[in-house]
Amino acid sequence: MILRRGFLIAFVLAATLGFAQEDTVRVSRSSGTAEIEIPGRGWLQAVSGRALPEGGSVATWTGASLDVAGLGVEIELGPLTLLELVSVEVNEGAGRSILTVRLGAGTVGARTGEARVVVLTEHAELTLEENGALSYGDDVVDLATGAMTVRYRRGGDREVTSPATVDLRELSVKPILETP
Repeated sequence: MILRRGFLIAFVLAATLGFAQEDTVRVSRSSGTAEIEIPGRGWLQAVSGRALPEGGSVATWTGASLDVAGLGVEIELGPLTLLELVSVEVNEGAGRSILTVRLGAGTVGARTGEARVVVLTEHAELTLEENGALSYGDDVVDLATGAMTVRYRRGGDREVTSPATVDLRELSVKPILETP
């Protein structure tokens, strides 16, 4: 009897640890009609705690919102937003992660801790560095804190520091606070 319990406890611990290592980005909050697409399983209701694997997507409908978090990154999705988790890189030596996401439509807010997030949009690739925060909607990026690199699809990179607003259609950076 003790041997069976020990085996069962070891099996549960091994399964739990394996699951925790495999799924590192999860839905942290969901409101309204929001869904998550898991490759091979299709679309499911997005509920708190559900894992978002690489290649998976999340979507919100009218009046809905959703947050995903993991590896030092939090991403908030507004209504009518589609976001795909393209890749997750974990550099254990440097102690930092890089999440790459593709925005299909809608609005997002992103915050980073000891990590970096790359947001792929129609016009540019936005790389938000550690300890940064941005919001994106209608091809306009508001960088609240930190620094980011904007790599335009037509060519050219820009380093931006906060606070700043970047209109990706105009290829311009406008500081929020004018400096004398």
